Amino acid sequence: MRVAWMNGVRCGVWMIGLAGMGLAMQAAGAVPLERLADSWLLNQAERATIREVLDRGIASEITAKRAATYDKLQARARARTPEIAYVRRGGYGLDPNVNAAMWCQRTHRGSAIVVVNPSDPGRTEREIFTTTRGFLFDIHPSFDGRKLLMTYKTDVQEPFHIWELEIDGTGLRQLTDGPYHDVTPLYYPDGRIVFASTRCEQYAMCQNFLAFTLFICEPDGSDIRRIAFDSLCSVSPGLMHDGTILSSRWEYMDKTLWTWQGIWTVHPNGRMLQLFYGNTLSEPEALYAPRQIPGSNKVIYVMAGHYGVPIADLALVDRRWGVENPAASRKLTHETGVGLLEAAGDQWRRTRTRNYRSNRRGYTDPWPFSRELSLASYGGEDPDRASIVLVDHGGVTYPLHRDSRQAAFSPVSLAPRPRGHVLAGDAPQEEGFGVFYVQDIYRGLLEQGVEQGQVAGLRVWRQVPKKYNTEGDRIHDHYPLIGWGTYYVKELYGTVPVGESGAVKFRAPANVELYFSAVDDQGREIQRMGSITQISPGETIGCVGCHDSRHQAPPVDAVVQPYWAFPAAEMVSPPWAADAQPGQGHPINYVAQVQPVWDRHCVVCHNPREPRGGIDMSGDRSRLFNMSYESLVVRNADWNRGNNRDLVEYYFLWAGPGGHFPALKTGSMASKLIDMLVSGHQDVALTRDELDTVAIWIDANVPYYGTWEMSRPRTPGGRDPYFTLRNGSWSDRDTAPGRGDLQRAAWSLVVEEIVQNLGIRWTSDMLNLSRPELSRVLLRHLSQEDGGWAEPDQALFRDTSDPRYQRLLDALREGAADLERYPRMDMPGARPLPQPRNFGRVFP
Repeated sequence: MRVAWMNGVRCGVWMIGLAGMGLAMQAAGAVPLERLADSWLLNQAERATIREVLDRGIASEITAKRAATYDKLQARARARTPEIAYVRRGGYGLDPNVNAAMWCQRTHRGSAIVVVNPSDPGRTEREIFTTTRGFLFDIHPSFDGRKLLMTYKTDVQEPFHIWELEIDGTGLRQLTDGPYHDVTPLYYPDGRIVFASTRCEQYAMCQNFLAFTLFICEPDGSDIRRIAFDSLCSVSPGLMHDGTILSSRWEYMDKTLWTWQGIWTVHPNGRMLQLFYGNTLSEPEALYAPRQIPGSNKVIYVMAGHYGVPIADLALVDRRWGVENPAASRKLTHETGVGLLEAAGDQWRRTRTRNYRSNRRGYTDPWPFSRELSLASYGGEDPDRASIVLVDHGGVTYPLHRDSRQAAFSPVSLAPRPRGHVLAGDAPQEEGFGVFYVQDIYRGLLEQGVEQGQVAGLRVWRQVPKKYNTEGDRIHDHYPLIGWGTYYVKELYGTVPVGESGAVKFRAPANVELYFSAVDDQGREIQRMGSITQISPGETIGCVGCHDSRHQAPPVDAVVQPYWAFPAAEMVSPPWAADAQPGQGHPINYVAQVQPVWDRHCVVCHNPREPRGGIDMSGDRSRLFNMSYESLVVRNADWNRGNNRDLVEYYFLWAGPGGHFPALKTGSMASKLIDMLVSGHQDVALTRDELDTVAIWIDANVPYYGTWEMSRPRTPGGRDPYFTLRNGSWSDRDTAPGRGDLQRAAWSLVVEEIVQNLGIRWTSDMLNLSRPELSRVLLRHLSQEDGGWAEPDQALFRDTSDPRYQRLLDALREGAADLERYPRMDMPGARPLPQPRNFGRVFP
């Protein structure tokens, strides 16, 4: 194998050979000549010469040309590389982790900032900062290359904060402080600093992590303002030449949890949040660390997994091919088999994926410093020995520098660079409203079969950020458990009327995460927005239509009414909140809002004693929900993964939709339950408000609990009555119990023992903790002659005097009494227990 070495290497600054860096595929004899021909370092004549060699097809000539071309390109790349700085540290410092929340996890101890000029073989490594107790994650240079921003913690048990350092190693100063993690800063062109932080005071949905989002502050760290109001994570900010801020944004909007980490942009004043690229790709799962190429509109990013360190291949995106088109991206490196795939697959309800989750082989920390070249960190099979490489934007990589002591991460150029455009204005933090308008909601809907005039209203929704961390075992991937579909507490602000023309304009609350759904005159969902948005106080945002392309203007023959020519419509509150104040959110609470509808109309036929069709529509409590919720949503559904859509259309995020929601095929529009109720099932006639209430619940993706609060924290799902305290009772406590304070309740152990010994198949609706004698675990196995449901020859209990029956009933009564003594959050009298909220915590 041919290995290219730099001559005259000395004093620890050395260009590593391919064997040392693990870059076997980048050897001169390994890189295909066809790929070398795509190098951005070649001129047109050189590229034409290569094509001629390829056309002749002579193997020896191709081999010689390949080696010569690679050596030439590597020399050019090295000559164009300015002085650089990087972080010296032992490995990535994080394992295990979720890349969108990695900074709150434990790290190694010790790191340094090193400056080196790779184009000068006589220049030694210059260490300008070092720590033995703390840890450095990354650095970002000022536009003149004279200062560095640092993500730094003084001790590994402390949170990260933003620090600044002169490039000569002097002037160290701390810019942010407090009980938060402040990470990945960058200089904005006007001197302000953009960074990600846990100051949003919210948590990741399913894992034991803090959430991060974007903030901006003055050069001295003062006047910190939030600019992204997502409920989960916006991280790894980058800067566009036009002044907009790039970030990798993680969201769960009723869709699969695996793929939703696309690239977004937002202005530094919190306005104009927009998708930049990739929200409906199933592969890569996360588009991490986006950086714009100088002199180009293209952006380089890491093709990261949903979780794990963000190390993988690098790709280049050109949005002129579309913001959702896999063909708009091109892989620059080829360390992994990760490709570029659309998420929808053959059936839109289930994401097409190859289960790419985590990777530790490849590249990270791209830093484009010219139109042709980026720096990156590369570790091959071992990120603990990562080195600095050059990435040719045509798709070739070249070894550049290996640190003399440890791994090298976060390489940045110190050459002066243009500041770019400044978008002025501060991000308002006060409560208020902004204005949304749609010129013609039917643009994008008529093509899907929606008829003109079919849209009667637009619902305005909020996903409420998670208030508490995942401190207990998850149920259905939730903690706290919210329902069998959405992971979120959902709020509905109200519904805005839409006229025949399709024009709609309305005010919406500012500085919260919003999404919309179009509904017909029966309140059934026509189209659900497949992502989220935000608006700032006083901001006006508009679009041409629903699911239209924002890169297209309205048709020239369209009669478009300017938004300023018609007044903003007022939102109509949901039926159960008619007296609410404008802009007040109304949590969807199944027990309070939907169950009364069943109580009035359904339980006469569908009750615990005689559940016609096997469906119990009562509000009696099950282990985690109530009986009607069990019957409509959980019945026949796989405990961990599957969806039961017999009656209600909903989406579990583990393997849910990944592409766009189609019109007329989601939620209440596709639910058999609504069809039955509208057609007058068994002469049941619901009022319009009752139908609206049921449809709203379904279109919220069937939440059960309307709060993040828990009265039984640290039990499975934060709701489970199977667990009790080792000492004392729930009612004696004023705060959440410790992890070791829980134990299985004696009554639950009796239930499981009897069920197991009798060989009974467990289902989640077996226990009735309101009327234990009507529990299905009893009725299913008690003879019909004695009031049960079983045929006499199949009954497991000969009658109600059977000792096993009595022991089981006693245990269930004990469980019901315990639940009454300390009510769950779906019960009257529930008292939530205060729980710790530590946003500077280090895990574990």
